[in-house]
Amino acid sequence: MRKILFPVILMVTVFLQFNLNAQKEPYEMIGKKIKDVIRTYGKPAYHDKSDPEMECVFYQTKSYRMVFVSNKTAVYQVEKCTFCGGKKVACNNFEKLLQRCKDNGFAADSLDTYEYNLVGDNVRLNIKVYENTVTNKFEVQMKASEREG
Repeated sequence: MRKILFPVILMVTVFLQFNLNAQKEPYEMIGKKIKDVIRTYGKPAYHDKSDPEMECVFYQTKSYRMVFVSNKTAVYQVEKCTFCGGKKVACNNFEKLLQRCKDNGFAADSLDTYEYNLVGDNVRLNIKVYENTVTNKFEVQMKASEREG
């Protein structure tokens, strides 16, 4: 029994840790080091260190694309694009993201039904639903940057 119990507990622990990291919003990485981004999201699809003053990491899957931009100090810009099959799914994802942002203390300013600017403690955020006419799919786009002053 103990031989079976230990691997099961280990797998559940790893699974829970993975799910907690996966639910972390990309904008929460603003102000953190690039190594924290990699620790949270795993090995990037591409890591650009060609400019000594700037470092970028890129993640790409079938369902999303993320980019983190950092200077020597910390991450200062993040973009995430989530690909959705239809408008209804995109709008549902958009509303959930908007609610999570509000729950995290962001103040919202509506620009349009499907585009919001949000302001948090040290983050400026823009989220929107976008119809990509090339791929005929809808996307939920998030652009976050460090807020000055």
